[in-house]
Amino acid sequence: MSDAPSEEGIEISQDAALLRKTRGGDGDAFGQLWTRHSAAALRAAQQFGDAADPEDLVADAYARVLSAVRAGTGPRGAFRPYLLVTIRDLATRMGRSNLDTLDDLDSVAEVDYPADPDTALDHSLTAKAFRSLHERWQTVLWYTAVEGMSPLEASGLLGLSANSTAALAHRARDGLHQAWIEAQVNDDASALECRWMLARMSRFTRGELPTRDRRRALAHLVTCAKCLIVSEEIDDLSSHLAIVMIPLLLGGAAGASYLAAQHPSTEVFLTVTAVP
Repeated sequence: MSDAPSEEGIEISQDAALLRKTRGGDGDAFGQLWTRHSAAALRAAQQFGDAADPEDLVADAYARVLSAVRAGTGPRGAFRPYLLVTIRDLATRMGRSNLDTLDDLDSVAEVDYPADPDTALDHSLTAKAFRSLHERWQTVLWYTAVEGMSPLEASGLLGLSANSTAALAHRARDGLHQAWIEAQVNDDASALECRWMLARMSRFTRGELPTRDRRRALAHLVTCAKCLIVSEEIDDLSSHLAIVMIPLLLGGAAGASYLAAQHPSTEVFLTVTAVP
């Protein structure tokens, strides 16, 4: 039997359960979301320099999220990426207009809601694949692949055992691979033969294609650099997720600093992957 929360028969993360309670008026539930994510939010806020005091920026971001949730909108996927986008949006606004910080949670009811993470994540097929996953897979991938937590470290945030977290992360990585391939197949720029190849990429990399199809695939890979790259990168996709997601969510400079702190070994990639 699963030890995960559920909603209408669908497993959800603890964050999703807390958001559901918050939408129902439970203030303590939102307080738990603060406890779970404020440290990561502060690390992100500290990357924006003089735009605003980091602690004020985090408080304002939570206020915006709470206002959105109370209005029936707000995060529907993983909570932490949405929070980071909110911080980026506020820091940008404050940097441009030098707005006063908001001290009262109830005072933000008429303030514009934060930028939708879907907009920030539309720049990459990898990001599109990530956001196409259901919330529970997004959440476990965020903790394990993006933030580099071990299954034991992530288990407390997910409300699962370490073994269950590891199993969930494995399923989520498989789901990400499949969603990524589907995004490649559906890319309008893909030629027909590329789409044929991409639709069979998972089976090809596992050695499961029939002999005739395998010969056709090998012949295509000799002449198509794009599909060759896909075949070589698919196994490393989840390990590259942080390099894709963090700069997209926080922006170029802030994302690079946050990423370097979380994953020092990725520093060499930052000038290539950071998005302004």
